[in-house]
Parts: sequence; C-alpha cells; structure tokens
Amino acid sequence: MARLPEVWGADCEEYKPSRFLETDAEGKSGTKQYSQWQQHMFNGGPRLCLGMNLANFEALSIVAAIVPLFDFHWARAEQGQTASWPPKYISSITHPLEPYQVEFRRRARS
Repeated sequence: MARLPEVWGADCEEYKPSRFLETDAEGKSGTKQYSQWQQHMFNGGPRLCLGMNLANFEALSIVAAIVPLFDFHWARAEQGQTASWPPKYISSITHPLEPYQVEFRRRARS
C-alpha cells in the first residue's frame, strides 16, 4: 500500500516529501492531515490506540534530541555504498530496493 499507484499516483516510487505538504485557502503551508485509518499500526475509530500520540511524540523527541549531536553523510562507494539517488523501493512498506549506508560522526562539543 505504501507505494501503490492507485494511492499515491504514477510517481509513487519517487522520493517526494512535497507530496505531504499543502497550502490552505488562506495561503498557509503545512503538512497534510490524513485520516486516522491511514496509520494502520495504531488501528482507528473507537479502537484507536490510546498511546498513538505519545508514541509519535516520543519518536519525534528522540530524533530531535539525537540528530543535532551528529553529522550525517551518505557513505561513499569505497565504504560499500551501492545505492543510488533517488531511492528505489520494492513492494513493501519499509524496505528499500538498495540499502543506504550512512556515515555519522559525533559533533565536537563547543
């Protein structure tokens, strides 16, 4: 479902973060709001996971706390990088066709 043309359009295999942004009638930009049923891992309706908002907040908080501590770079070919840009995916929710290897180093404390 994550890359079905019927759901995402003909360009479903392209990496396009812009597809999740929209501008409202007043000209304000922001992320699109989706139905609670689109995040199937949390179920939906009256059986919606009570911890969904907490889980999303915790995941975002952890990423926001860790990312500023490191410098991230795509690994080079001599480091074993075989993937190309833009990413290509297999018919799966989370599996890229080619694995991306990332080099990260802790930033110097100032």
